[in-house]
This record gives sequence, C-alpha cells and structure tokens, in this order.
Amino acid sequence: MGVDWTETAQLPGGDINKNNNIAEFINQLENAHDWLPKTLIRRLATHYGSNVRQIIKDATNLDDLGENLGADIYTAELDYVIENEWVLCADDYLWRRTRMGLHIDDEIKAKIESYIQNQVA
Repeated sequence: MGVDWTETAQLPGGDINKNNNIAEFINQLENAHDWLPKTLIRRLATHYGSNVRQIIKDATNLDDLGENLGADIYTAELDYVIENEWVLCADDYLWRRTRMGLHIDDEIKAKIESYIQNQVA
C-alpha cells in the first residue's frame, strides 16, 4: 500500500476559496451572478463547489442555462453531470449525485430522464 493521501486531498470542486468557507463562496457567487435565484446558487454551490462555474459558464440570465425541467433543474446542470460525472439516467442524477429524488415528482423525473437519454444516446 502507498502513502495515505486522501486526508489532505481536495475533492473535485473543493477549491472554493482560500478559507474553504462555503458561506463566503455562496456570497461571491450571488454578487457575481445577481440574476440567479439565491436558492439555486446555494444548491449548485453545495453540490458542485467551484465546479459550479463550469455549469454557469458565461451565462448572463436563466435562459442561458437552458430549459428549466422543473424544480430549478436546468439543462446546463444536466449537461455538466453527463459530461463530468458519468450520469446516465435520472435516478443516477437524482439519487447518486444530488439526492434530489427525495423532493422531485414523477413528471419532473420523466423530463430529466428524457433529456438525459437524448444526450447519452
């Protein structure tokens, strides 16, 4: 076995700021993207850390994030998890990646599933 390295390793998206302060990071995102709903910023920041920037990219309004499939789940987020986190179906996204399956109804789940299947096909 090799040397322990995970104790000090930073997880993907963990480089949120020099203090590793999530509240400070969320505040920075809110200031930089005042057009984003605060609840969406908080969810994206806590789920993806600094990788949230790969979802937002150069968006300047909600329409730039693609279609809202419901519950503030935009196709830009799904594109990110498909490409970077190997999400292959709605359950994978809703349960393994976000745990949002606890709060998503069947209609939204079906929209997410349809979108993902169209992207990975």
